[in-house]
Amino acid sequence: MITQSTFDFLSELKQNNTREWYHANKDRYKEAFGNFE
Repeated sequence: MITQSTFDFLSELKQNNTREWYHANKDRYKEAFGNFE
C-alpha cells in the first residue's frame, strides 16, 4: 500500500530534484521505494 509519506516524498522530490536533496533524504527514498516492491 502506498502511504501518505510516499506521496509527500514524491511531491518534495518534484520540487527539489537535485543530487544534494536526494542524498539528504536518501532514507526517505528507501522507505518510499519499499512501498512499490
